[in-house]
Amino acid sequence: MERHLRLLAALYIVAGIHQLSDTIQGGTMRLRTRKRSLRRGFTATEILVSVAIMVLLVAVLVPAVQRVRAAARVTTCSNHLHQVGVALLHVESTQGAVETRSDQTWRQILPALEQGELATPSQSGSLRETESIPEVLTCPEDGWAGGGQNFRSYHMNDGTRFRDHELVRNGFVAGITSGGLRRFRDITDGTSTTAMISEHLVDRRPEPFGPSQVNGHERRILWFTPEPVLGHGEEVRFIALCRGKRRLPTIAVQSWVTPGLSVSTTYDHFLMPNEIGCWNGPESGFSVFHSAVPASSLHAGGVNVLMCDGAVRFVSEAIDAGVWSAAGTIASHEAAARIGG
Repeated sequence: MERHLRLLAALYIVAGIHQLSDTIQGGTMRLRTRKRSLRRGFTATEILVSVAIMVLLVAVLVPAVQRVRAAARVTTCSNHLHQVGVALLHVESTQGAVETRSDQTWRQILPALEQGELATPSQSGSLRETESIPEVLTCPEDGWAGGGQNFRSYHMNDGTRFRDHELVRNGFVAGITSGGLRRFRDITDGTSTTAMISEHLVDRRPEPFGPSQVNGHERRILWFTPEPVLGHGEEVRFIALCRGKRRLPTIAVQSWVTPGLSVSTTYDHFLMPNEIGCWNGPESGFSVFHSAVPASSLHAGGVNVLMCDGAVRFVSEAIDAGVWSAAGTIASHEAAARIGG
């Protein structure tokens, strides 16, 4: 009996060892199978899903980054204009008036902008042509701005009437009869609703140029109208010709040769912000004193405008035409409204 018990115990031990062996072998096989599955890598579906997710993330993030950068450039441009406004208000308060009809317009504010070394006139009486203009006079959105006296981004408001009619000029730029000096007490329409300076895109295309140099830069240049319209009170008819029948230039006329001035100084409120401007007349005979030089920029949807109280507004290119026109005059007693935001 004892022998039988020992034999039965031995059989149980053998059975247990066999079961343990099977368990170990099974575990080893599962481990090998798992390793083989790990070595198998990603499937084509998994790779495609991963790529689609990455493309979606790029599609979402890149425009957002671009919008942030564009907003930063608008802010920088606005800050530059604000500094210019503070400097001009300082000049007017200390000297009694602001020069608006020559390069002195910008030279007079350079000391207040900590750029006094550029304020010394050259032999031609303008800013030193060999030196770059201060960065504060350029908008970072316009890559063509800077590098020369004619390539500044900001122009003074020349009103809503032809520039040669000195007795009826109505913008911030003063006429010859007042010596080109503007006093802020003359702005009876209100300094908070009257524009002083706005942006205008720089034109520095190579000369001579053809249509290929114009493509993509239509707003940088002034086009031509089929006929000249020069009489006082004919501004509305000229604007209609510029909008409806303007012609692409085929000769090199730089738009920075601002009507009536030797360098780029003024813009006007004939046209809406970011419209295409015009010389008055055909290429064979046009007037620089009767042209339309609109405010313009590369900002999405509008332009920065410095008001006569020193505030900077971003003005939509879809602004009401009457409100925009009223902002261009200093003493026309229109129903003024605050522009921009």
